[in-house]
Amino acid sequence: MRAKTKLFVAIIFFATIPLLILNIFLSLRISKENEDIFRSVISQNTKIRAQNLSVLFDEDLNRAKEIASIDYVKKLVEESNKLSWAEFSSSGFQMAELVKKDLEDVQRFNSNVEKAMLINNEGKIIVSSADDEGEILKNKDFLFSIADKYNGIAFDVLNSNASENPIYYVAKFVYSDENELQGIFVQICNTKAIQNILNFSKTSSSYFLILDFKGNIFEYPYTSLVNFSEQPSYEELKDFFKNSLTLGGQQAAGSFKKFRNHNNFSYTAYNCSIANANMTLVSITSGSSSYYDVLEPMLVGFRILSAVLVAILFAAVFLFSDKFTKPIDNMVDVLIKKYHGDSSVKFSVFSNDEFGKIATAFNSIFESLSETDQRYRTIVEMTDNIVFEINFRKNTVFMSENFNQKFSFRPQSDALQDSFFYRGRIHKDDRERFLADFEKILNSCSEMQGEYRFKNIYGDFAWMLIRCKKIFDSKNSPVKIIGVIVDIDREKRNQMNLLQKASYDAMTQLYNRETFMKTLANEFELSLMRKTLLALMFIDLDDFKHFNDDYGHACGDEVLKYVAESIREIVSDQGFAGRYGGDEFVVCLNNIKYFDDAGKIAEKIISVLSKGFVSELLDQKFSVHCSIGIAFFNENGKNCEEVIYAADEAMYSVKKHGKSNYAYAVINKNQMD
Repeated sequence: MRAKTKLFVAIIFFATIPLLILNIFLSLRISKENEDIFRSVISQNTKIRAQNLSVLFDEDLNRAKEIASIDYVKKLVEESNKLSWAEFSSSGFQMAELVKKDLEDVQRFNSNVEKAMLINNEGKIIVSSADDEGEILKNKDFLFSIADKYNGIAFDVLNSNASENPIYYVAKFVYSDENELQGIFVQICNTKAIQNILNFSKTSSSYFLILDFKGNIFEYPYTSLVNFSEQPSYEELKDFFKNSLTLGGQQAAGSFKKFRNHNNFSYTAYNCSIANANMTLVSITSGSSSYYDVLEPMLVGFRILSAVLVAILFAAVFLFSDKFTKPIDNMVDVLIKKYHGDSSVKFSVFSNDEFGKIATAFNSIFESLSETDQRYRTIVEMTDNIVFEINFRKNTVFMSENFNQKFSFRPQSDALQDSFFYRGRIHKDDRERFLADFEKILNSCSEMQGEYRFKNIYGDFAWMLIRCKKIFDSKNSPVKIIGVIVDIDREKRNQMNLLQKASYDAMTQLYNRETFMKTLANEFELSLMRKTLLALMFIDLDDFKHFNDDYGHACGDEVLKYVAESIREIVSDQGFAGRYGGDEFVVCLNNIKYFDDAGKIAEKIISVLSKGFVSELLDQKFSVHCSIGIAFFNENGKNCEEVIYAADEAMYSVKKHGKSNYAYAVINKNQMD
C-alpha cells in the first residue's frame, strides 16, 4: 500500500473510530448473544439424546454381560468347542434347552431384540432364539471384533441388500472359568428405540444422525447405512466427521461446525459422544433466529453518519498528500531496482531534511551489503560441503555449484516444490523421517540436523548430514534457511560396521547376550505402558555335544547357524531372538495376543528343526531337536532375570521328561501377589 493511501486511511480511521467502534460493538454484541442461545439449545438437545442412547446401549450391554457370565452358559459354550456337533447336541441337550429358554426370554421381554444367540470360537451358532443352531456364521470375525474393539456395539445390515433396514449388534465375550475365550453372546437389535430417541420432539429445522466407528451414517429415514465420504450433501463436513470419529466412547466436549449444503443453505453441525459406545451423535440445524430487526434502524443511522464524515475528509487528504509522499515514491523506485539486481543504483540526496539523511544512510548500507555478499559467495565456492539457501519470500532454493559433483538430480525450476528436498531420491527407510524433519524446519522449528541416505551421482544411497538454521527478520518472520549438506557416508558405514560387530553374535548373526538383554529390558518397559502380552522362550538344543564329538566342531557350527536362521525366519514377525551362550538361544515374543500363541510358535520351531538340513561339509542330512521353556512377563517374573530363570526352569522340566518338546513356566502365585 502506498504512503499516500496509508495517510488517507489513517485520517479516515482515526476520525471515525468512535462511531465505528460503537457500530461494531452493537452488531457483535447482538450477534454473540444470538449465537450463544442458538448453540446452547443445540448442545442441550443433542446431549439429552446422547444420554438416552447411552442408557439404551447400557441396558443392552448389561443384558449381554449378564448372559455371558452365567455358569451354565459358559460351560455350554466351552463344551461346544471341545466336542463334535453330534456329540455336543446329545451331551448338552438339557443345558442347551435351559440356555435357549434364557435367550427366548431375552427376545420376548425386550422389544428391540430381534434375535439372541451363542456362538463358539468356530463361529457356529450353538443356541439361538431363532432355531438356527448349527449354522456357521460368515461374519464371525466381524462379530468377534465388535466385542474386542468396538465396545460391544456396532451397526450393520443383515444382508448386502441396500433396502434392508439397519440393525445393530450387541456382543460380549464368553470366557471359561480359566479365563480362556470360548465364544460370544450376540444380540441382533432393531433400531426402533434409537429412532424414537432421535425423533423425540424433533423440529423441522433440525435432525439427528449417528456416526459409527467406520464412518457410517445412521439417519432418517433409517433404511440404510451410508459412509459419510460417499454422501455429496456432506462434502463440507468430511473433516468434521473425521474429527467426530475420535469422540466415540469418550466423555469429550462437543464442537460446532457451520457449513452450506449442496443447495447452498446454511446449517450448523454439533457432535456429542455417546458414552460406552464407539459412536458419535451429530445434530444438523438450519439457520438461526435473529434479534437484529429491533436495532436495525439505529445501526443504519450510525452507518450513514460514518459515511458522511468519510466523504468530508476525502477532499482534505488529497490537498497535501502528493507533496508529502513524493520523496517516498522516489525511495520506493530505487529499492525496487535494487531488489531486481541493479547494484549500481543509489538514492539521490535531494534535501537536507529527514528524507535526505535516510537516503545517505541507505547508500552506506548498500555498500556494506555488497561487500558481505561477495564474502559469502567466496566462502561457498571454497568449501567442500554443499551450501544451500531456501528463500521463503521468493519460494526458491539455491545450491552451491559442488552439488552437481555429488548428485545427478537436476530440478525443473528453482521453486521449493521442485527442489532436491522434495524430488530427490531418498532411501525408503529415511524418507518419512526426513520429510517430517524438513516440514518442521519449514514451519515450527528454527534449526534442523539429521542424517539421511540420498542417491548420489553413482546411483548408490549415501549417508548425508543435513544441518541448517532459519533466519528471521526484525518482525520475527522467517526469511531464509541457510544450511549445509555434508557427505558422511564413509564415517557412517564404519560406525555401523562397528555397531554390528558389537551387537550381534559373530557366528549366528543373532543378538548377542548383552544386546538381547538390553533390548528385552526395553520391551518390558514398553509392555508395561502398552499393557501388552510379552513372552520369553528359552531354547536348548538336545544332545548338541553329539555333533561336536562325532562329526567335529565345524559340523556343530553348521548346526548352530541352521538353528539361528530357522528361529529368525519363524519369529521375524512376532519378536526377536538372540544367542544366550553355547547351544542356548532365547526369543522374545512381543506381537502375540493369547498365551497359547507362544506354544504354537514353539511347536513350529521344534517341527522345522526336526526336518533337519544337509551339511555342506559332510554331505549328510542331520535332524536337530530342542527343548523349549516358555515364561511370561508379569505372570512369571517382574524383570528380565526372573523371566529368563522361569523359562530356563521350564526348559529343564522338558529335558527331564523326554526332551524335544516345550513347556510353560509354573506361575509363581507369590510373584503375582
